Amino acid sequence: MLYNLFPKIREMKIINYLRLIIDSIWTMIAIVALAACANIFAIEIPVYYTYVVIIILTVLFCDDMLSLLPIACASYMTFSKNNNPLDESQTSFFITNSGKTHMLVIGIIIAVFALSRIIFDIITKKERRSIPKLLLGFCLLGLAYIIGGIFTKSYSHRTAFFGLVQILTLSFSYFVFYFTVDWKRVKASYFATLFTIIGFMMVAEMLNLLIITDFFNSGVEYSRSLLYTGWGHYNNIGSICILTLPAPFYFAMTKKNGWMYAIIGVIFYINILLTQSRNAMLFGTIIIFITAFITLLKASMPEKQKLVICYFIILIVTSMCIIAFNEQLQLSFGSIFSRGADSSGRDQIYIDGIKQFFNAPVFGLGFYECQGPQWGINNVNDFLPPRYHDTYVQLLASCGLFGMLCYLYHRFETIKLFKNNYSAESIIMFITITSFILISIFDCHFFNIGPGFLYSAVLLLAEKTLHKNKTEAVN
Repeated sequence: MLYNLFPKIREMKIINYLRLIIDSIWTMIAIVALAACANIFAIEIPVYYTYVVIIILTVLFCDDMLSLLPIACASYMTFSKNNNPLDESQTSFFITNSGKTHMLVIGIIIAVFALSRIIFDIITKKERRSIPKLLLGFCLLGLAYIIGGIFTKSYSHRTAFFGLVQILTLSFSYFVFYFTVDWKRVKASYFATLFTIIGFMMVAEMLNLLIITDFFNSGVEYSRSLLYTGWGHYNNIGSICILTLPAPFYFAMTKKNGWMYAIIGVIFYINILLTQSRNAMLFGTIIIFITAFITLLKASMPEKQKLVICYFIILIVTSMCIIAFNEQLQLSFGSIFSRGADSSGRDQIYIDGIKQFFNAPVFGLGFYECQGPQWGINNVNDFLPPRYHDTYVQLLASCGLFGMLCYLYHRFETIKLFKNNYSAESIIMFITITSFILISIFDCHFFNIGPGFLYSAVLLLAEKTLHKNKTEAVN
């Protein structure tokens, strides 16, 4: 803002140098690397204050807020295993008065500067004033969340507030950055770059988690119940990992020696397998085969040959490793093999959800009627309620037919973003959204806070960058 209001600031070399640094890919990498460090070394508060400094400098001196999108996408994954507030040890810094005070101060500072910049840009940047394509869908979905359970005894300010928080987190990245970014300067590869970097962050966090829980201790059967961080357990980790899986294949389609990026995609897939989330493993396998095949079709002829060789070598090496380490793999993934296709009690949860829907078929019974299991230390007054482990059962039970219709309209709007666009970036973004839809069939990731930030970021980048590239192609 200051850069726009005071011409003399534009002449200061140090300010222009600062702007170049903030807008560079190295700042994006640093932001995501800091998120990984916060998670691994339990240094969340210092990292958050570093983010505050970056946010203040960006708001005051940069042309737009694009450099803050990585913070919106990665900050949720900063919470460390040591500071999980639901852990039975109850040693988390964030449940102490000091921790709560720090988070309150950080939240207020970020809110003041971010809101100031949003208002400033809407007032002064006429070219950024337009009606978002997904506005109506998000508004209808938000309305369904907020009034879910209305006209029943279950409805209260508590469930209405929770519904509000749900829609705000689900649409946060979309609306905040829609009006505060100069989309003319955003490259088509931005999405793939950001999500590939986040994918590496997930590899680092997962590797650290495996090391501290003795996953590599041969001769001992490993339990996936040990796989939890400060922001979620194996299913939550798997949901973020699968969102980053398609990104490297964009470069495999478009870059010379794209086979190297295909290998990165395989590493991300292995990371999904290591989460031992059956949901993520199932749909991750489907997604990587589809993405690898489409990459082969889209790549140039010389690159096709390299990719075929790469895929063949990967299959051979994978087969050899499975044969050579078969016994250890059975121990390392013992909790998966022993459980098999068991539903983990989901069958009864689904039945309960359907019954709840029939009790209030129009608007549901709100978000606090589910009696399903919940991880960690919980009580009936917790803000985060149990879930039905299925997005569609959750919608019907909590928001009724009205909620389901609003969701379907929102889904219709998102699909329209990709209509008649078969570019590499469009395909990869579509696969990313599809992977999120698939993984939400047997879980409620659509209602989880963390994936919501990434989900809305993908939709925003699809709307603004795909539309821009399509217009440029026409012109």
